[in-house]
Amino acid sequence: MLKRSIVLTIIILSLTAGAVQAQQYNQSPILDKLVESGQLPPVEDRLPANPRVLKVTEDIGKYGGVLNLIHSWVGEDPQLRMINSEFLLESFPRSGMDEGKIEPNVLESYEVNNDGTVYTLKIREGLKWSDGVAVTTEDVRYAFEDVLLNEKLTAWYPGWLQIGGKPPELEIIDEYTFRFTFAEPYGLFTLMMQSHLAEYSELILPSHYLKKFHIEYTSLEDMQPYLKEEGLDEDEWWNLHTVKNKSSAWNLDAPVGFPTLHPYVVVERPSDSVTILERNPYYFKVDEEGNQLPYIDRIRMELVQDQEMKNMKIIAGEVDFECGAGGLALTNLPLYRENETRGGYRTLLLDSTGIVTPAIYFPNLTNPDEVLRGILQDARFRQALSLAINREEINDLVFFGLGEPAQATDIKGSPYWQEEFEKAFAEYDPDRANRLLDAMGLNKRDEDGWRLRPDGKVLTIPLDFFEVNANVLPVSELVVEYWRDVGIKADMKLISNTLWIERQVANENVMSVWHQEAVSADALFGWFAPVAFRFAPLWHIWYTSGGHDGTEPPMEVQRVFYLYDQIRSTPHERERIVAGREILQVQAEKLWTIGTVTRVPAVTIVSERLRNIPDWSICTQWGLPLGEQIYFGD
Repeated sequence: MLKRSIVLTIIILSLTAGAVQAQQYNQSPILDKLVESGQLPPVEDRLPANPRVLKVTEDIGKYGGVLNLIHSWVGEDPQLRMINSEFLLESFPRSGMDEGKIEPNVLESYEVNNDGTVYTLKIREGLKWSDGVAVTTEDVRYAFEDVLLNEKLTAWYPGWLQIGGKPPELEIIDEYTFRFTFAEPYGLFTLMMQSHLAEYSELILPSHYLKKFHIEYTSLEDMQPYLKEEGLDEDEWWNLHTVKNKSSAWNLDAPVGFPTLHPYVVVERPSDSVTILERNPYYFKVDEEGNQLPYIDRIRMELVQDQEMKNMKIIAGEVDFECGAGGLALTNLPLYRENETRGGYRTLLLDSTGIVTPAIYFPNLTNPDEVLRGILQDARFRQALSLAINREEINDLVFFGLGEPAQATDIKGSPYWQEEFEKAFAEYDPDRANRLLDAMGLNKRDEDGWRLRPDGKVLTIPLDFFEVNANVLPVSELVVEYWRDVGIKADMKLISNTLWIERQVANENVMSVWHQEAVSADALFGWFAPVAFRFAPLWHIWYTSGGHDGTEPPMEVQRVFYLYDQIRSTPHERERIVAGREILQVQAEKLWTIGTVTRVPAVTIVSERLRNIPDWSICTQWGLPLGEQIYFGD
């Protein structure tokens, strides 16, 4: 990681050095007729004054083609998120969290004062929504004041956009420039603006479109046709606004015509399982020769939740790319390799940095069941669960021995990683696990051998999950067996991603299985500390409300919150590393997250015709990065 301090007088970044040399911009042939007929302005009038210049991975691409993708998440798709996602700032590779690689993206430039409290941000002049309407600071003001600060529309103000429990003050300077002033230093804000926690839609919304569904700008009487169409009560304008606001790159259920800054927009839904997207004619990026991106004209997304059906489509050549959170199990590697010629694709094994590796996440430390909550909060219980897992066997049976058994921690090679963190309670030792469980008072069993809670009930751990990747199910099945051997009854249940999230938000979950997120520097430390609501919703509310709501956590947890705040606030990388290592030290002892196997290669399917596929660990984040510049070759 490049050492760089925000304390340096002022950071000013812009893309003028990367300006396109060509005097004329080019566009996809499918747009030529629209320009000729007057339905679209010329390409140079659709681009901002200073377009984002994207350096292609291999060579300048060709226009045309339909990219066929499959997904398994209802209403959203991780792969679309990477192809169709934009951030205020961006880094390359996109999985990186290195300040030295950050460049403006939707923004044209940004400035930061010496102590990291004042951020002056400028939108690209001439940037337009996909319907041709100009993007201005009114879109920022609307998103911040009328949506984020409106309790009807935003129940939980986003944690990434506050420091010390307080949101920033917004100042609109001119049509394209705005300023955030934080009450305390927020050195991590630059990194947060380019992480997957903060897409542009958190701060810039198409106000011209959404004001039709906001009570401050449209009367309830005028909203009645929309409310009726959505089946809402005649006064539920806030629910209407939420239904209509589909700015996130995750959303496959965005209304046709919804204004976006993404490279692709939804144009058709021929069935409940298929969504068609087409190029955004106002997309703000070009390649080095002035060709407006993206190269590929259309995307066809198909919902396929059954793993076997997904495999059949792959080997039949119906899928052009598959990787990331959709995940392909290593156990199917022989099947994919045997059918490459038939399906016209390549099967690659690429570094995943944990994205395909299941981990036991989110033990709900504020569960409403008082007895169960006491058990979950006891670190010995989580340590015992970890010691009961045979990671070597998981690696052999599920990952062909290609991974490495390890505890959940940051990725190896980061400045936060320590070998002892990765080894903590990661050995297979069921005898020690039994001793820990006995010592914490779980030494009584029923006639079937299940351990009993202090109130005499069988200790049952609901283990909810959805198939965020193909490895979750086989690993979960093995974990349930290992826990059974030490008398812990785990009730494994596959549920929808929607229900999974709803249960966590409602504080109803007990424990879940997810993939092991890599910290990738700073912004994701919430995965290894009970900061996120999924670990302990009531503690999260206490933390984000500044102690006004929720439940006050123990002092040891408050110390972790303090360290997390240090990481977010300090402009000094050295201080950030010290605080981050302490958090990971606590994680190694308390095991908020229980890891299984790490450094497992990700199976990736790539059509033989696809070009400009990055060769740098394209599965380190969800989906296909740099999707704007991929194209179909001969």
